[in-house]
Amino acid sequence: MQFSKIALSVALAVGAVSANAAAPGIPGTGVTVIYVSGASGTDSFLGSIASNLLTVSKYIKSASASDYQAWYGTAKAGAISNVATGTQILFIKRSKGGSAFGIGPLARQQKLAVVDYTSASCTLDSTVSGVENYTCPVVGTDFDNASAGLVPDFGVSDVEPAMFGGINTEFGQTALTAAELSTLVAKPWAQLAEGVAVTMAVPTSTVITRTGLRNLMTKASSDWSYVDGTTDPLVVCRRAPGSGTQSAFNWYNTNFPCTSAYNGYGSTIVAKSSDSLGLNTSTAGTSLDPYLVDPTQGYAVIENNSSGDVRACLSNAQTHTDFTHTLANGKVEKVQFSLSSTPMKAIGVLSADSYNKTGAAAANGYKTNWYFHNIDGAGAFDVTNQVASMDATGATVTAGSSGIAPSRDNIISGAYDFVVEPTMQYKTGSAAVGNATKLNFFNTLQSKLGDPTNMSNVVSSSINPVPYAYSALPQLYASTNTPATFPVSVNSREGNTCSLMHPAF
Repeated sequence: MQFSKIALSVALAVGAVSANAAAPGIPGTGVTVIYVSGASGTDSFLGSIASNLLTVSKYIKSASASDYQAWYGTAKAGAISNVATGTQILFIKRSKGGSAFGIGPLARQQKLAVVDYTSASCTLDSTVSGVENYTCPVVGTDFDNASAGLVPDFGVSDVEPAMFGGINTEFGQTALTAAELSTLVAKPWAQLAEGVAVTMAVPTSTVITRTGLRNLMTKASSDWSYVDGTTDPLVVCRRAPGSGTQSAFNWYNTNFPCTSAYNGYGSTIVAKSSDSLGLNTSTAGTSLDPYLVDPTQGYAVIENNSSGDVRACLSNAQTHTDFTHTLANGKVEKVQFSLSSTPMKAIGVLSADSYNKTGAAAANGYKTNWYFHNIDGAGAFDVTNQVASMDATGATVTAGSSGIAPSRDNIISGAYDFVVEPTMQYKTGSAAVGNATKLNFFNTLQSKLGDPTNMSNVVSSSINPVPYAYSALPQLYASTNTPATFPVSVNSREGNTCSLMHPAF
């Protein structure tokens, strides 16, 4: 069995937790620690590739697995260019906060909080096929170089670093200057579809146009009336500023920051948590006394720190179960979905990398809590099986589907244009770049991520658990017209989101 299957299963499972607390026992010397921070929307693919480079003996996560994950093991024979077989490596991926945390702190060489893989209070959850699985606390303070955190070695983001300014800047931080941006070497490695995600309470026959999506997500419409004529309360499960997914939405629907206004809409169009009609901030905003949001009062915006939180927000809206999460400012917020007696209509944006994490699957492979909706039309799209669906149970009923689905064929042809080009970046002159093992790991990881054979249907079970979310870049690979085994897009923005799609130069 390939480890990637194990890693994914343990990352998603709560499992039976042992009461035994113990440090994972990673040696204090002789181990190269590689800390990558940034986009959560690429986690499934990135984590799977990383685990295929190593013979992993320990898997570590934080209490919220969508915030931090880590793999400790030894380099497989010939897997990492110019790195000796058996080299000890601890690969840590931080997703909390999203893409901007793989850009600003990297350029400024600021420490970020990190999962504490040395803590004696870690819990040994289980051992699967020789891989010990731990849950560990988090240590350090973001942006505080006197703390016990780590400076990220490399970053990953859904869009290039230049996109993170203005409303795309993470909470409490300032946008990078031109001089700071110039210290980052950012390389696009693939194309990734972003998708419109809605709860199953939204009928698949609902027509959602691009204008309708903008109105729902930006409070131009305070309920569902603009889209379906109802006055049903509207819940927006979005990402916080600094997220690459949110930056992608801001670009796609308002053309920010490419222009300051688009079709008469200003650059500050995106709705915020403070726009929620049922928001009560008279509480302390702590875990014991959280801010409260009553989504039955009308428009409610839930800003989430990771894609995992967006998925949970959507799922809880559908099951009308309370959802508690931490805001970017550290305050705890409780969304009282239980005040609704029925599933709630919620909408959000997620990268298609999330398609294997949509909740419990029905017998036909469809999902029970939320789904990807077509753009500029009606219909659900089952990304897992690459088929259209108009049936809330997931039955394939193509009659009635309209608009553009986030299918891989549509990504490749350019018919589906809500597509970004994720980048990985490093800081010139940094200690990480001066470390041969770290730099060779980075270069190998990026190469594997961008290789169309690793987006192939054939290898999806062992290398890429979400091949249908991606297509390779035409400036890196020539198309062979065999998308099942070698998916390469026809056009590219060549790492510039503000550019129109065009044939690669």
